[in-house]
Amino acid sequence: MSAITYDQFIEQTTGLLPNSSIVRSFRAQYINATNSNATNINAANINATNINATNIIVGGVTYLNGSIASSIINTATSNQLKFQPGAVGRTLTINVIQPSVDSIVTLPDPGTNASVIYDVSAQTISGVKTFSAAIVGSVSGTATNITGVVAVANGGTNSSTVLNNNRIIVSSGGSIVEAVAATNGQLLIGSAGTAPVISSISGTANQIIVTNGPGSIVLSLPQNIGVVNAPTFANASLTAVTNQLTLGTTTTATINASAPAASRVYTISDPGLSASFVMTEGVQTINGSKTFSGTTLLSGTVKSRITTAAVTTTITAAQVIAGIATDNTTATAVSCQLPTSAALVAALPGVAVGDVIICVFVAYGSNTNSLTLTTNTGLTLLGTPVVLGNTSRTVLIMFTNVTASSEAVSVY
Repeated sequence: MSAITYDQFIEQTTGLLPNSSIVRSFRAQYINATNSNATNINAANINATNINATNIIVGGVTYLNGSIASSIINTATSNQLKFQPGAVGRTLTINVIQPSVDSIVTLPDPGTNASVIYDVSAQTISGVKTFSAAIVGSVSGTATNITGVVAVANGGTNSSTVLNNNRIIVSSGGSIVEAVAATNGQLLIGSAGTAPVISSISGTANQIIVTNGPGSIVLSLPQNIGVVNAPTFANASLTAVTNQLTLGTTTTATINASAPAASRVYTISDPGLSASFVMTEGVQTINGSKTFSGTTLLSGTVKSRITTAAVTTTITAAQVIAGIATDNTTATAVSCQLPTSAALVAALPGVAVGDVIICVFVAYGSNTNSLTLTTNTGLTLLGTPVVLGNTSRTVLIMFTNVTASSEAVSVY
């Protein structure tokens, strides 16, 4: 008998000598081998590194039948395939859940070595992948290889337009796109019923000034209007019917203009010097030449009393301008010298040639207590300058020259 080689065993044939033969078939409860090379293997369990067989029957189910197997059928309801790589005894079990209908899961040829994608842990997916259904959940990382347009509802922009950068993103026509490039100071401004537009805000002449800069918009006024400033206006229209202007803070002065029957123009003339308004109340001195074209009623006592007891005295320009000069201080005749023409012109700023002031001189007492007016520099007395006692005389003083150093006045 020849020597027994690999995969051979001693086979006894009736009437013949024992002979070595190749193992063609195994039928056992359990097979554990490093290499098995047989035509048929029928076992309850197979534990082997390499199996080369035409037919494999495990647990009564035929997995290989014939020279080439077209399919393997495993009727277990769970944990159908186990792997135990290495010597540590850890297993990797593939569990196929029973489908509701017959299904075919295809493993395509990726063209290179590849791995199965799991639903846990991080993995890198290479190549072009086409998803026919929506991707649910969060997607992170780069997507340089994603092509096509992704709808907004699915987390995309619904646009294939490449971004230009440094622009505002807007929704337009159902897509998320860039707005047009903005220049200094431009904003995205809404437009009812249409997409917002990039535009600049504008000012109004003499009201709001708009200055645009890189990343900035400065709004200003033609002038400062703070509480510590003094703005200037060409004119102002105050429409309140009363108390139109209030001046001051703690204690105030309110100017009230009653509504006229018709529109009026009240003119404040230039008096030639700083001046005050004449008020209906209080004591005031009225300077300058005033011309009254109508009837003038004086309801109070307007006079300048000559208080000297001297027989000869000089009255001042202020006493003459006051309007009434009286004397009741002596029992004898009094001589009153009028002020110089220069003093009278100086006391009446803005006086002009032809202006006339009126002064009433009153002498108290008997006829012998007369008051006689005497002249002074620049004066010309015309008429009788004597005021008899217990009488009065109206004197008109007309300015005939108001030039400095050449002043002249005529007294009537």
